[in-house]
Amino acid sequence: MNFDPIYDLIDWLNATQIGGGLTLFHLVMAVLAIIIGYSIVKGLLPAGKKKDYLIDVMCNDCGWVGQVSKFTKVCQQCKSLAVRMIKPEEAEVAKRRQKARKR
Repeated sequence: MNFDPIYDLIDWLNATQIGGGLTLFHLVMAVLAIIIGYSIVKGLLPAGKKKDYLIDVMCNDCGWVGQVSKFTKVCQQCKSLAVRMIKPEEAEVAKRRQKARKR
């Protein structure tokens, strides 16, 4: 394998001065270190569960079924506060019924 172009690039990066004794090689290595460090830290942190605050509800006024924030509990269709919590299994059945009614 011929690595001459890579060695030429490294030599050029080392020869190009930015200022204060720094070269482009230093800049490229710093950027690579930041990218690798960021990806390592991101991989080590637990993935955020964005749906932890959502609950399955059914609106008592309009019959809408869906997920809303457990903090507001407002129907997204009619903006009513008359929603009740349902089990996830019930939500699937109610959604299928709702789709069948629309047809």
